Amino acid sequence: MKKFPLIKIHAGKYRMAKTIISLFPDHNTYIEPFVGGGAVFFKKPKADVNVLNDINTDFITTYKVFRDRGPEIINKLNSSLFSRELYNKSCTILKDTSKHSDLDIAWAVIYSGSNSFRHKICNGFSSIGLDSRSGRIQLSVHYNYINSIHVQQGMLSNVTLENLDATDCIKKYDENGVLFYCDPPYINTECSGLGEYTQEDFINLLGALSSIKGKFVLSCFDNIQIREFLTNNTHWNVIECVKPAGMKVKKRSSGIKTELIVTNL
Repeated sequence: MKKFPLIKIHAGKYRMAKTIISLFPDHNTYIEPFVGGGAVFFKKPKADVNVLNDINTDFITTYKVFRDRGPEIINKLNSSLFSRELYNKSCTILKDTSKHSDLDIAWAVIYSGSNSFRHKICNGFSSIGLDSRSGRIQLSVHYNYINSIHVQQGMLSNVTLENLDATDCIKKYDENGVLFYCDPPYINTECSGLGEYTQEDFINLLGALSSIKGKFVLSCFDNIQIREFLTNNTHWNVIECVKPAGMKVKKRSSGIKTELIVTNL
């Protein structure tokens, strides 16, 4: 059975996960400061110690519910039909989570992420149109995802969950033998519904990674900031990746953007 991300989000690394994981060195401790939907974590072999972090509180609530109350959330999702009415309900919950239980928040995050246009949470119901990447009907995509989601529960047992700023997470857990996989939001794009991820945020991340004791693998779009850091950190390695087959890449005035995988291995 396929190992889907727990939360379907825009710009996740599900189709790049195998390439990214193939670069990982042997490690006993694995940490994701930007776990997002968890596409890479759920595809890799589980380490002895695992820490998943995200600044989005709703995402971490979802992970906690799946870890600690798996059967409840799975039953709730399995009983949820594919409908615009339930989609609108999920978005209403996420607009003011203070009025709802953790179980309802987790359900809303997963349901809305699965059924939002381009998997941008609460970005509009995807209806039953064709999935743009594979041509499958969205209705069957929804049920295939929900029916397979129980696989993720076992991966979350004994996983430490944090709701910190990414750089604070790196500083808290850095030590020899740790592997960090960082997949920050693209610069000047929305950060998990919490506002834009800025150039300053990215520069702070690079600064934190430049002084760690552990190892890191970073995925990001090619940009001026990373190129400047590569000039000053000659022990960093970079791999340029084209978008995997099946992903649509739009041409812009600057040409097709290139995904970089940067490491200090």
